[in-house]
Amino acid sequence: MPPPDEKRYSSVLSTCAQECELGGLDFSTVLQEMLIEGKRPIYLAIVTRDKASENTRDSLVFALLDACRPLSSATINTIRLACMVASDNVFLQELFKDIPPLSPLSAKDVLLLGPNNLRDHVDVHQKLDGTGPFVAYIRMPRFRLRLRILDTLAVEFAASHRIWMLKFRRIVKTAAANVPPVEMVSPYLELGKYSLPTAVNASLSIPGSSHPGENRGRYLTPSHTFSFGCTHKLSPGRLLLTDDDGTCLLHESVDSSGTFHARLESRYQEAYVTLWRGGEIVDSAGRTPARGPNAIPDNKKIVAQSDAASISSSIVPLQPRPRKISAALFRRRACKKKFSL
Repeated sequence: MPPPDEKRYSSVLSTCAQECELGGLDFSTVLQEMLIEGKRPIYLAIVTRDKASENTRDSLVFALLDACRPLSSATINTIRLACMVASDNVFLQELFKDIPPLSPLSAKDVLLLGPNNLRDHVDVHQKLDGTGPFVAYIRMPRFRLRLRILDTLAVEFAASHRIWMLKFRRIVKTAAANVPPVEMVSPYLELGKYSLPTAVNASLSIPGSSHPGENRGRYLTPSHTFSFGCTHKLSPGRLLLTDDDGTCLLHESVDSSGTFHARLESRYQEAYVTLWRGGEIVDSAGRTPARGPNAIPDNKKIVAQSDAASISSSIVPLQPRPRKISAALFRRRACKKKFSL
């Protein structure tokens, strides 16, 4: 049963819907437009909610969601962006249950998880303002079954004012003709859409799990630790492999019930501040970013106030610098112009 506040908000929104209907307007469409300072109402409701509250079901947000249905793809992206800006992973995990298109689970995933409403869950420990390092505890039920059928699994969470995705791929290795193939798990880390690029220094720990043994009552499978690190800025949509391209056996990655447990620890991340200095774009340490497909364009300026305290960035067009030419090239051009006359 919804809380009393949610009923009150729903009553007010229902009255607004009736007025819109009298005027020939679709209230759901109107409510998903950028009505308040260029933002959608659902965005402001999420970023201004009290994260310290023990009640994860925010009455205003869920009343707005009910009034907005069916949700457009733009609204779903706005919800993900708002959770990222607020670094509110608790609420994001709650919304995954209520909004299936927002969740990283596919339709096959939902079927394999069964009728008991099992869900992947990520519990993030970080500062209340979302700055600094974080530790994420991951739990994925029926991991082995799902990975064998789907070949790829992923969990998504918000931390340090960014969206992160931890992905797992199934690899089958065959050593010899008479040896049965071995199933391996390979982890990847990805920065989600809308996130600011950042250097990564993280480790993934998969604890050993207990299984029945033959010689003794129980034996413990070994634990595994993988490191993720890149000194350059990891951009959204780019996969980050482990430092040693490590893998572990599939049966060693789950406990006796088939549930996968892991701990992802991200250490201090360098503040991402780009400045325009001396005709070049440099980072906060004064280094020029490497050129490549993810390099910052020469005619753009990206300003981010801090690593996590401010997500808002502005792109300001800059005037192109005049091209410098040598004295010899200038004389040749002048000569060519003279003779052409």
